Amino acid sequence: MKDRTSYKHLTQEIDTESSPGRILGTILGTIAVTLILNALALRYIDQYPFNRGYWLVKEKWNILSSLQAPVDALILGDSSANQGIVPEQFTKETSFSSLNLATIGNMTMANDVYMLQDYISRFGAPKEVVIVHVYDMWERNLAHTLLAKTSIPWYALDSLTPSPNLSSREKVEFFLTQYVPIYAENKTLATVIMNKVFGPEKLFQKRMHIETTGFMPVQKANPDRVRNDMKKHLRWLENRSFKLSDINQKAMQELIRLADTHSMHVYIANSPLYEGMFDEEPFRRYYKAMQNSLRDLSNQSDFVHFLDMTVVFPADEMQNLDHLTQQSAVRYTQMLVEAISNSKKR
Repeated sequence: MKDRTSYKHLTQEIDTESSPGRILGTILGTIAVTLILNALALRYIDQYPFNRGYWLVKEKWNILSSLQAPVDALILGDSSANQGIVPEQFTKETSFSSLNLATIGNMTMANDVYMLQDYISRFGAPKEVVIVHVYDMWERNLAHTLLAKTSIPWYALDSLTPSPNLSSREKVEFFLTQYVPIYAENKTLATVIMNKVFGPEKLFQKRMHIETTGFMPVQKANPDRVRNDMKKHLRWLENRSFKLSDINQKAMQELIRLADTHSMHVYIANSPLYEGMFDEEPFRRYYKAMQNSLRDLSNQSDFVHFLDMTVVFPADEMQNLDHLTQQSAVRYTQMLVEAISNSKKR
């Protein structure tokens, strides 16, 4: 016979009678707790974000949505423009009021078009649109989880031009990213929990800052990061030929249509770059092919202008390969305005 004395320390389960009402109450209680936790998570992440990409897209769309009056010039593009074009300097050089709505590269030019469409629907066409992107953005595809951080509702996805062409699974992920952070941002929330344990003073810190004009200033250069970034880019460029992605191709066509419809001048420019990149033949070859492709597309319209400007900076004035410090951003803005002015004289 087995000795049962070793089991005496175990907790005994108490049998309960499960009625339909008890089961329903448990289910509804679980749902209610989940909804409350999700609402708290949504509020916390909105106030104290950890994911810089998500935060930046949402902030720029919030700036656009809350805009009360038109501006003369819209600045669009990726993070190189976000940190590289200073609206105050642009206005000083041109006398045009301006707003920097640039986000990040994985939003592609499709996001530029969506923002421009939203702006036009409310205020009409701006006098000028300036678009700046990094050289390697043009091959990228639109990240649907980032798109979920815009003001575009999930039910409007199929009506977008250009279409993001999301699969059923991606549409579900879009919805979850937009409304269910306890699922979509579980890693962020895990970081929050760890901070509460190991560094509670960090829980309610504002980790990122953007100016009311949309510009995101960075003061400190990082030369080592710039050079390491260059090595990564050169590995990516090995045996690679330039190819415009489908979403960027369609976004360019829609941009041309908008420019022609509204007689609106659009200026497309290259981002600032680390000067060392131009010592490398694979980069020069790829960069030239990219420029030729964008120039050919821009030539389809009298209102879309590709600016043949290449502006380089030393590593001690940059944060990475194409992100400038604030002082260098002022100079890049000046050179951009000069290139636009020269384009108007032709």
